Amino acid sequence: MQGERTDLPNTRRERFWKNVEIKGEEECWNWKHITHVGNRYPTCAGGEVHRMVYKYTKGPIPKYNKDGRKIVVRHLCGNKICCNPNHLVLGTQSENNIDRYKIDGAKKLTNEQVLHVKNLRAQGQTYAKIAKLYNTSNVLIRNVCIGKGTYGGIV
Repeated sequence: MQGERTDLPNTRRERFWKNVEIKGEEECWNWKHITHVGNRYPTCAGGEVHRMVYKYTKGPIPKYNKDGRKIVVRHLCGNKICCNPNHLVLGTQSENNIDRYKIDGAKKLTNEQVLHVKNLRAQGQTYAKIAKLYNTSNVLIRNVCIGKGTYGGIV
């Protein structure tokens, strides 16, 4: 199926948008409905929510770009539960990783926060739970815990 089906009743689309906390044009519109545990992104009956938003508002998502690289829907805001179409663009996984680095790379944790992160991890907390606490990615928290990058000398 290429893009959104136009033969579906509007009720499906209306039900979908009722699960989105719509705010200002530049703000994140968070998905309000239950997210499935274990998934990286919130999902609904149609698939990953951010992909559904893109299809509903901007049209079909091609499978590959002209260079044969797989296309993903990127969150420019870095918020995985954001459904604001203004924050969603198509790109490659490499571009998505660069976006994540720009967002997390700009985040600096204080020495006190780094010690707190390491303590939480030592108590058995997952990278995901700690990342949520600090509003950052699992990758950044993992790097803190293993002492990678700028967090290497903090014990």
